[in-house]
Amino acid sequence: MAALTMTLAGPEVAAGEPRQLSGRIWFTLAGTDFPEAGWSDAPLPVLGSLCEAVARAGRGEPGEVYFCEGPYYVRLVPAPAGGPDRVEALGVCDRAGLVSGTGEGAVEARSGGVPLAAVRAECARLLGELADWARRHGHPDVAGQAAGLASAVTGPAEGGR
Repeated sequence: MAALTMTLAGPEVAAGEPRQLSGRIWFTLAGTDFPEAGWSDAPLPVLGSLCEAVARAGRGEPGEVYFCEGPYYVRLVPAPAGGPDRVEALGVCDRAGLVSGTGEGAVEARSGGVPLAAVRAECARLLGELADWARRHGHPDVAGQAAGLASAVTGPAEGGR
């Protein structure tokens, strides 16, 4: 079993303007679904923040992946004990911070150390699947956004690594 995977299921684009993409998106960290299996959210902002977190981790900095709904985020933390190109993903619920703007929250799931390249590949895989789905269903704007994010995350390694 992989220590970190992501799932995107049931994407839909709402009628009207702006056309909003929704779906079920979640992480599985060492066998624990986070925030939970079938979590409903806006996939593109979640995946966009994942791309930013991966870039930060590539520079040796922690980065956060934010869910739009609820007090949940995944923190990618460089794992120096595992080498310079490894991270640990922590699934955090920060109910106090949601209300007060402070707090670090409670860690509800953790991946253990994983290669940053595997996180990049998982992100690119999911974005590629979303772009393919969007093209097949006549949503070129969503396909373009997903493809753009995928090329950014699979580009040259951050920080000159």
